[in-house]
Amino acid sequence: MNRHVLLLLAPVLGVLYWLFGSNMPPEAAAILKASGIVVLAIYAFRLPVPDSALFAAGLGMSAVGDVLMDLAPMAAGLSAFLVAHLIYLATFVRAIRREGARKSGWTWAGLALLGALVVAMPVYLWADLGDMRIPVIAYTGAIAAMAVTALWAPSRGLALPAGAALFIISDSLIAIRAFKPENGLPEAFFDPGIWASYVAAQILLTLGFAAMQGGQAR
Repeated sequence: MNRHVLLLLAPVLGVLYWLFGSNMPPEAAAILKASGIVVLAIYAFRLPVPDSALFAAGLGMSAVGDVLMDLAPMAAGLSAFLVAHLIYLATFVRAIRREGARKSGWTWAGLALLGALVVAMPVYLWADLGDMRIPVIAYTGAIAAMAVTALWAPSRGLALPAGAALFIISDSLIAIRAFKPENGLPEAFFDPGIWASYVAAQILLTLGFAAMQGGQAR
């Protein structure tokens, strides 16, 4: 399948899930939810560049996390996403070692904003986390490390760091909804905010990976 078709298919599947997933049986909805990320994994795997299979595995674990978040306890889904972030982290670290780190003024600004968010979110949620404090800190550390390496990875353009930032936003919204029910935000905001930022994050990370490698899909 043409690479452009694969990239177009991912957001289309995401929209279809948003429109129809709530009216489907849970198992079918979970499969549709993960399908767009599976398509991105196929696209990434077909890139004839270093670590395409590794990055695709990260997308694959994200798809597993999508299914588990709907059909299993939250901890199972978070564990799959933790593995996904560690795979993304390994992919970006390997690219930095091969090609060197990207250095620019906005990279430092991005690091400062990232640091502020990573510190602020656990502080905001701390009193409500209870027994989940250690898992949340571990997960926050993993996604923060992924985002830092996305900022430094030698990718053309801003797709890679933008994808990492949107992933943090999506996960932050999930955490606020789960652990801080009295958050002052309208409930209707969460579902579209979480889903849109998550799908956009995965698409941008994939585009940023392709730009980092300069690859063209087979």
